[in-house]
Amino acid sequence: MSIWPKITIRTVALANIVMGAVGLFLQVDSVIRFSRRHQFTVAKPDEAYAYWVIVCIGFVFVSLTLLSGFFLWRTTRNGLRLCNLLFGSQLVYWVGGGILDVMLVTSKSEWAHRVVMSIAAASGIGNVGLGPQLLSLYPVWVLLLLNLAYWRMRKAEPSIG
Repeated sequence: MSIWPKITIRTVALANIVMGAVGLFLQVDSVIRFSRRHQFTVAKPDEAYAYWVIVCIGFVFVSLTLLSGFFLWRTTRNGLRLCNLLFGSQLVYWVGGGILDVMLVTSKSEWAHRVVMSIAAASGIGNVGLGPQLLSLYPVWVLLLLNLAYWRMRKAEPSIG
């Protein structure tokens, strides 16, 4: 019986803890620095709403990344379910955000242009905690590794009955 699936799962668990902790630090640091220095102008009221929505989404993602590391360490199926949900949601968030940006930019509505400019202005500083995950395509390779390792671990278990 090979032990590589368990080693792979625990390595990803440690990587999730590190990635979540770094992301959480960056997210909190960004909020502290940004809230002290930047005042949203009356000319762009949507910018404040876009910033805080993006920050809240990023905070939830990095917190769940940190938490998922502890679930994965036990090598139970709950850790895999949480990671599939979390990283699948992150991929949908990134792809959906890009599609939304394109739809709003190509719209003929003035409201859509104001909203997309607010999102564009806020997304760079609001998604700081998710930056390391985006740059390394972390959700993609973690989903592949985890599902392969759990599949191999389940296949190696003796069948009962």
